[in-house]
Amino acid sequence: MAHTRNVLRGAGVVLLGFTACAALSVATDALCRAVGVLPEDGQGAADWAYVVPLTYRMIYGMAAAMFVALLAPEPRWRYVWITGAIAFLLCLAGLLGTIGKGPEFGPLWYPLALAASVPPTTFVGGWIRLRRRHEAQVAGSSGSKGTT
Repeated sequence: MAHTRNVLRGAGVVLLGFTACAALSVATDALCRAVGVLPEDGQGAADWAYVVPLTYRMIYGMAAAMFVALLAPEPRWRYVWITGAIAFLLCLAGLLGTIGKGPEFGPLWYPLALAASVPPTTFVGGWIRLRRRHEAQVAGSSGSKGTT
């Protein structure tokens, strides 16, 4: 029963991480369109304009991995990497769905860079959060030893 509960909890955390990342990405896309950094949907843009969404999507991906590492049950790395694997597959699906469709879908390097960024951003986000957790545990255990 506890194992099933942990798996369901982990799946929920992964889903929440994706939902938060997607919501932030869509909201930031809308903001960038409103201020003129990105063009309206269906219009092409200069290659440099795609650096902006690539950057914030990498940041949001790292934040999602940190979120999963914070809230997922043990083994936390498993859920972090499940999140990264799903994100990578979604990036590949986006690449395959837009390849050769025209300039309104942006340059080919953008979905390739997005997919290539998933493993390192997943690792860094998970590592930052789990490292902090480990340091807090070490500090807590060393502090309690000195008081007994």
